[in-house]
Amino acid sequence: MTLILTCNRADLHSAVNYVLPSISNSVLPVLRHLEMRFDPENSLIQIHGTDLEIRMGIRLPAQIKVEGEAVQSCLIPARTFADILGMLEEEQVRMEVTDYDLLIHTNGSKTRLSLSTEDNFPPEFSLDASHSLLSLPIQDLKRALQRVLSAASVDSSRPALNAVLFDLKEKSLHLVAADGYRLAVDAVPVQRAETEERKYLLPLKTAKKLLRSLPEEDGALSIQSSREYMLLRWGEKSFWALLVQNVYPDWRQVVYTGEGDALPGEATPFPREALQMAVKRAEIFARDGQIPHLIRFVPTETGMRVSGEGVGIGKSEQDVECAIHSPFALNGLYLSQALLGMDSEFPRLHLTDGSNAVILSEENFIYVIMPLFVSEEETPVEQAEEKVAV
Repeated sequence: MTLILTCNRADLHSAVNYVLPSISNSVLPVLRHLEMRFDPENSLIQIHGTDLEIRMGIRLPAQIKVEGEAVQSCLIPARTFADILGMLEEEQVRMEVTDYDLLIHTNGSKTRLSLSTEDNFPPEFSLDASHSLLSLPIQDLKRALQRVLSAASVDSSRPALNAVLFDLKEKSLHLVAADGYRLAVDAVPVQRAETEERKYLLPLKTAKKLLRSLPEEDGALSIQSSREYMLLRWGEKSFWALLVQNVYPDWRQVVYTGEGDALPGEATPFPREALQMAVKRAEIFARDGQIPHLIRFVPTETGMRVSGEGVGIGKSEQDVECAIHSPFALNGLYLSQALLGMDSEFPRLHLTDGSNAVILSEENFIYVIMPLFVSEEETPVEQAEEKVAV
């Protein structure tokens, strides 16, 4: 009972590397293996991996020759297999699969891998009859994930916030992340949707793996989801995810005013690159301040002054052309991450007063940051230098 496979080595290595993020270091030996299924009729092999929270799969072409009774699938030590394929240099790789071994033939050498004899590899996830379907461009989803992930809570004891919300409404898929101190939302236009409204809550760890798995090239991506699972497909690849069964806070009440989708406060354009540089300089000192990462913003005749001060280190001040009517203070790391997600030369700053949330926006991307409350008086750089000298 032998099955002989011949396929492109680079394609096989790429396919194995794709499923590696789903391979678990669990005490369960079967989860440290990938499953390879064989389809001789269509000259295809399918490779799957799972850690019970996600399941990743890919198909690729292969020449398949069956000698005797066909072997339908096998379980291969995932990381060992990936390391072996990475060391080979041949364009084509030939493998023999039996009930217990995988023999890899190369020029002048043979490598034998022992296959798992377990037959309880976790079955595929499944969608219930009420699942929904939508499609959108890959790069739009990838960019939205990159923008909002920084705002998600890393506290696993708060599962509703230790996640990314996929909120489908009116032909737009909103990706939302929050941690109680900030909130980020980006809207992705949907090309096709079978339902008008739906919400899915993807664990943060899973969302990060999805982001790393999405390709650099663009193309169509489909999302199917039921109450428990989400399935994403692009090309020959699939990505299953177990969803969080929790209620996400009403993010629209945090972002918008009571009048539809209007943002509060007056929208003031600001030079993104100038503010990024001012925040970076201020953060050098602010990270060692009495309140770590505290950066102040005060009105000036030409706009606002951005400053950060460290205990016994010094202080940075820089003026930026953005008119504000009241002072406020923000966490410099949060603001840096918000600005990093922006592309516009002149995004908008929304400010009501120093005690309410500060909002930065451009097109479909919105980043909300709660202010830091401080009572100390602002000390100009000149005065600080005089005090040090004295």
